[in-house]
Amino acid sequence: MEKLVIVDLEKNYHNTLKNCSYICVNRGILNFQNSKQIPYDLNHNKKNLKKNKRDLIYFFLDLKKKFEKKTNDINSYELEIFNLRNDKYDYLDKILIFYELKKKKLHKKYKIEIFTDKDNLNEFYRSVFGNKININYISYEKKIYKDNSSLLLKYLKFIIRAFYFIILTKIFKKNRKFITNSEIYLSFYPYFFKNENIDLYSDKNKTYLNFSLTDETHLNLKPFEYIKHVKKLSNIDSIISIENFIKFSDLFYAIKKFIYCNFKLKNLFKDSYKFKEIDCTNFLVSHLKSSFLNRSKLFIYDNSFNLILKKYDPKKLHYFLFEYNFGFYLKNKFDVIEKFTGYQHGIYNDNLMWLDLINYKRDKCLPQLVICNRKKSINAYKKNFKKIIFKKKKFNIEKNIKINKTSSKILVFLGQHDIDDSIYFFINNKKFKKQNIFFKVHPNNKKNTG
Repeated sequence: MEKLVIVDLEKNYHNTLKNCSYICVNRGILNFQNSKQIPYDLNHNKKNLKKNKRDLIYFFLDLKKKFEKKTNDINSYELEIFNLRNDKYDYLDKILIFYELKKKKLHKKYKIEIFTDKDNLNEFYRSVFGNKININYISYEKKIYKDNSSLLLKYLKFIIRAFYFIILTKIFKKNRKFITNSEIYLSFYPYFFKNENIDLYSDKNKTYLNFSLTDETHLNLKPFEYIKHVKKLSNIDSIISIENFIKFSDLFYAIKKFIYCNFKLKNLFKDSYKFKEIDCTNFLVSHLKSSFLNRSKLFIYDNSFNLILKKYDPKKLHYFLFEYNFGFYLKNKFDVIEKFTGYQHGIYNDNLMWLDLINYKRDKCLPQLVICNRKKSINAYKKNFKKIIFKKKKFNIEKNIKINKTSSKILVFLGQHDIDDSIYFFINNKKFKKQNIFFKVHPNNKKNTG
């Protein structure tokens, strides 16, 4: 029986394989000699892909219902796992890819061998191709330490960090005369700020509602950075820091609520999950736990929203991240505010699955008005939003760039979440071998690209 190698690698490796057929399903590659590549493209059959995505959406809707049966203390659409971030997490595409391969019944035609740099996907692969496959784990790096401590311990560590941050806000808090503004603007200082202003919002004399901690996925502040951060915030008169409204009793309330919800969800974390008989347990349980943990971090703000509404009585909220679970969370917490305007700050297109699970709760999750700044996104937005205003975004590039179509130099502006995919696309594409590629890293991405 002929050997078929499935290459599911996130990086390139120097291993050389001979006399086989192979399929590459990830960005990484191996060296092959006297071998035949079987081309594979998930997007080749658009109709089939659409059907498979629909089936995957129903699968997640079922998981979402299971979550809602366990607890109603958290709105399920405020968890990242149900935001279907296929731009950020590759396991969604991986499930679709291997489902297509499973339907081809390749294990009946070939002797299957898989090369992967993920050491926890054995059950996933065997549920696709059967138990007789050969799985090879390869990596140049030492195994990364995984924090296997309990969710409760992780949460208590967060509460300790939050306790320290709140102490600092009390120490450096300034009693300034604040001008009441009926409209507030979401901010994560220092992101998007330039000269104490966010250009994404076109209005003048803005009052910012700033989040510093959130669920620790936005600013990723380290405790040693807290003092410097809080000091800077205290000197900007246009910023309302929501952490100033958190009381120490709110932290104890958050612990109590977390323990209660964690107890109700514990069996959900122990279940196994299969999509079309493909074992996806490893992906889903891990993401479900992290999504619950991060959403639970926002418990510390529960009382703060009421205090903000009582003190400032805002009539309108301007915010970005409106397509994400944090945006859904804000819309829900500020449900008494009359108007919401969402601002596009990244790419949006039909391939994204972010809004696919909230169809029946759109009014509760999404803003009435969207400010779109990319023409290519308008049609995609029209499918989900009734009122859209287009305002072209000004891209501030530090140095003037002269475009020369005959030059061998290519400048690539990387996205925040597709940095590895983009780099490997150029590295592994033969038509760019003679080109000099320069990568401009996304400003919010601190990753060292080498």
